[in-house]
Parts: sequence; C-alpha cells; structure tokens
Amino acid sequence: CYPQSQYCFACAVKRHYRIANVRVSVSEDFVNRLMPKDQVSTRPVQQRILGADTQGASKIQTNLQVDFLPDTSGWKVALNLDGNIQSNTRSSRSGATFYNSSNAKVQSVREIRIDPASLSINGQPANVQSQESLRKFSTNWDQMPIIGDMVRYVAKQEFNEKKPIAKRISQKMIAKQTDDEFNKQLQTNIDRAQEQFDKRLIGPLHSLDLQPMILDMQSTDSRLVARYRVAGVNQIAAYTPRPLAPSESLLSVQLHQSAINNLIAQAIPTDRDWTIRQLADKIAQILQQPPFALPEDTPEDVNIRFMDVHPMTIEFAEGRMWLTLRIASLEQPGRIQLKNFTVRTSYIPTVEGLRASLERDPLISVDGHRLGSKDRFPIRAIFTKVFSGNSAIPMVAESLISNPLAQGMQVSQLQMEQGWLAIAVSDSKEKVQPSLPPIVDPIAAGATKKVR
Repeated sequence: CYPQSQYCFACAVKRHYRIANVRVSVSEDFVNRLMPKDQVSTRPVQQRILGADTQGASKIQTNLQVDFLPDTSGWKVALNLDGNIQSNTRSSRSGATFYNSSNAKVQSVREIRIDPASLSINGQPANVQSQESLRKFSTNWDQMPIIGDMVRYVAKQEFNEKKPIAKRISQKMIAKQTDDEFNKQLQTNIDRAQEQFDKRLIGPLHSLDLQPMILDMQSTDSRLVARYRVAGVNQIAAYTPRPLAPSESLLSVQLHQSAINNLIAQAIPTDRDWTIRQLADKIAQILQQPPFALPEDTPEDVNIRFMDVHPMTIEFAEGRMWLTLRIASLEQPGRIQLKNFTVRTSYIPTVEGLRASLERDPLISVDGHRLGSKDRFPIRAIFTKVFSGNSAIPMVAESLISNPLAQGMQVSQLQMEQGWLAIAVSDSKEKVQPSLPPIVDPIAAGATKKVR
C-alpha cells in the first residue's frame, strides 16, 4: 500500500497546489464590439457569362459578427459574414450591349471549434440573393430604321430568356468568390495568431522548461473561458481561491503570482554576477516593459549576485504587487561589500477609465540582520537607480485604449489579493466597483464547473 499512499499524496498535492494559475474570460459582446463595421471596398468586374463579356465595377460592404456556441470541452464560435454587393456592369454579345445594375446580399457562416488538441473549421456554401435591373441597352444597328427596331426587339427577347440562367450563374460565381475570400482571410488570420502565440508564449515557456497546459476550455452562448497552468514538473501553481470578475464584465483575466514566479525561477541564473544595467533590463523583461532608462551617474562597477533559492519573487497581496530581490552579495571594488539581504518595493494600482497601471511606490525597503544604517543607505541608492525607469506598468494594451471601437469601456476591477492579480473591463454604462473583495472560485475549489 506504500505506492498507493504515494499516489494519493501526489494527487492531493496536484489538486491543492497545482490548479490553474491563469484564467481568461471573453464575452461575445466584447468581441463583436471590436469587429470591423461596414467595411467598404471596390473591385473591378470582368467575367464571361453565357458568351457575353461583362465588365464594370462593384462596391462591396461587409460586416462580421460572432456567435458563441455552448461547448463543455472547447471553444465553439460561429463567424457570420453579411455582405452587400452593388454592381454596375456592361455586357456585350453579338453586337448588343446591355447596361445592368445589381444588388446582391450574401450570407456565409463558418463554425470554428478549438480545444486543447485540435482546431476545426466547418461551413456551408454562401447564400446569395440578388436583384438585377436593366438600365439601358444598345445595338450596332440602332441608327438604321426598321432593321434597328427589329434587332433591338430580338436582342431584348434573347436577353429576357437568358436572364434567369445568367442570374443563377452570377449568384454561383459570387458565392464561390465569397467563400474563397472568406476561407483565405480566415486561414491567414488563424495562422498569424498561431504563429504569434507560439513565438511569444509557448516557445519561450518551453525553452525555460516550463510546461504550459490548458486545464479547461469551455464556451457558453455568451462567453469563452480558458484556465491555464504555467509550471514545471517540480513547481507549484495556484493554491488559493481566485477573485471573481464582475458579472457584467466584457473581458477578465486572473493571474496568480505562481505563473510569474515559475518563470522567474527558470529565467534568472544564480551562478553569475549582474551589473545594474543587466539587472534593470532583466526586471523590465520579466515585467514585459521596454528597457529602463538609467541615470547617467549609474555606476558600472557594481556586481550583484542573487541567492540560490527564490532570487526574485512577485507577490500579489494587500492590494499591491510586491517585488522582492534576495541578494547574496553586492560589491563595488574599494567601496561596498555586503552579503545576504533583501530589497523590496511595491506597485500600487491606479485606474482612470480604460487606462490602468501599477505605479511603483518610491519607498524601497532593505532587510538584513547584519546590516547597519550606513549599509542600507548605499543599497537604497543603488536600487533606486535600478528601478528609476520603472515608474508604472500598464495593465491594458495601448492598442485597446486607442481603438475607437473600445469607446465606452472602462476598467472595472484591478485587484490584488491572496496571490492573485484580477483585472476586468466592463461597459462604462454599468455601475461597477473598481475593486471587489476576494470570492471563492467554485472551479478552483473543486466544485461543479460554472462559467462566470
């Protein structure tokens, strides 16, 4: 029974200390609000239908809308394309030229399903409904009396006879062109998203021996939800209940400190010395910020070495993000030689509309049982320079803030408690609180799955 006891212990550790440490929820309303509206383009028309050369121009107006579909083990989305095509064309055949106007309404749907192991796309041929009208027509014999009228009569009769067939052929051509273009654009966007996902997230995590794993994906008729774990085989993940997002949120993300700390543990080697510049660049990289601009008087001969265990950690607690550096040694030849101390600073949330950031508290605390007041002063001076270019960390991408389609949105939650960072975006018309007290996550607690 000893192996069985080991198995039970491993399952208990996994169940309580390796639950998902990243959760994302996206509402259908959020996606549709950011979809391009009334896109208009013009294209030349050059076709041959029933032996007639057809030329002209068309004006195409398209709208995209998504519908989320319920799925308990993946994301299922219907992407709906509605188009309106207005064309003015000229068709010539056997000495007769017909000038036509047409208005075609096009509808096409693609059902996309994504689960942790696969991606599939299904759809039916586009549906086209069109109306055509003959504006005028002419023949090469219009100026000839009697014969001209006879030719015009025969040409008009032939045009009316072939009109239904030409209409069906034209609708099939429009449907095929729509489907081909829709499939091409959809596949291009999926390939681009997959490439960016692999390049910016999956690839770097795997290179650091982390094992990103999707623990849960599901969709309802109004939301897409994913729960993710970022942890190596010997690392813990989340172990506390997450804060719940406001029920009316358009977008919400919850990030546990373990996801960042697992990355830091693999990304920072403790068997080397760091200069102030190198350390500042590494912290900027971990916080996903551009390189810090250090003061001109930053010394270049200071060498910093981290402790072997937990060299740098992030904590989300007491409404702040705490950054702690554990230093094994700090040396500046002929001036400073200090060992075994910690440096700590914090970041305070600020929210204004859709802009939200974590702003650094200027206070830097230094702790070490063998440090005197004379030792703490140079340490604070050095690490003030390390953090000098890092005054604020934006929480919302500038691309969303500056997007005209995002007008009317606001950050409704920016909360840091019990190891979690929770941020949510809601409609500014809704009455929401900027921060909510922590609430037990029913999924994290092992209860029945429920999307919120």
